[in-house]
This record gives sequence, C-alpha cells and structure tokens, in this order.
Amino acid sequence: DNSKVCREKASNCILTLLKRLSNKLLQSVYEYALRWSAGQGDESQQLRRTSVQLFGIFIDARLDFMKKGSRAEQVVSYISDCLDDEIGSTDHTNVLLGKEWEMCYFCLQTTEKIGKCIPSLIQQEIHLWENVIKCLVHPHPWIRFISSRIVC
Repeated sequence: DNSKVCREKASNCILTLLKRLSNKLLQSVYEYALRWSAGQGDESQQLRRTSVQLFGIFIDARLDFMKKGSRAEQVVSYISDCLDDEIGSTDHTNVLLGKEWEMCYFCLQTTEKIGKCIPSLIQQEIHLWENVIKCLVHPHPWIRFISSRIVC
C-alpha cells in the first residue's frame, strides 16, 4: 500500500498474530515465507520482498522461535545473497527514479533487527558486511541512512 499508516498497521497486525500463534502454526507461516523467498524471476520479486519483511516481523514477534534450529542463520544467509544480487545488479538510474531500492532496503531493515537482537550472528558475516558497506554510497538516501545505522 502507498499509505505509511496502512503499512504500519498491517505490520502490527501480523506481529500480533505471530505472537499468538502456536509453534506449529508459526512453523507453517515461516515455511511459507521460505517458499516465497525461493521464487525466481521478476514475477516473484514482490513475494521475495514480502518474505524479507516477514522475516523481520518474525524477529520482532518471536525471537525465541527464530533462535531455535538454524532459522536465524537461514535468514542471514538469504539476506546476504539478496543484497549481493541487488547491489551487483543495480541500475542506478532506476534507483534514482525510485524503482529499484525496496528489496535492498528491506534486507537492510531485517539485518538491523537481527544485529540488535542477535549481534553475534552477523558479526562474522564478512560478505554481508561488505554489502552493507557498499550500501553506504548507494544513490537512494534511505539505503544510505539504514546502512549507516547498521555500521554504527
């Protein structure tokens, strides 16, 4: 949605739902997000972006769930791969026109959440840090700002 208020309220609703779900149902939702993240091609770009946002909400809502097994590690690996794809293939003309920045931004947003909650998980991820540092000079101001918050 184009409305910031609407997006925030939708995020808060999802956060509340995730907090109340049993681990079994939570696992089911998590598996949907994993399937969305595995999509290929331009037609699945929205699902991949949504999966990254949902991973961030999972971190906020159920950190205990994300720490079990290798879920948090899976998310970090996926984010690192996504950032690599986005930064390596970015057409800066489209970024300046506001077209190709969302995936990078949501990856950084989720990275920031993980860094605050489980800092040890991203401290040794050299490739992730290389991409975050590259984002410091990204043409889009939101990406520069969030990447600077992660580095600090």
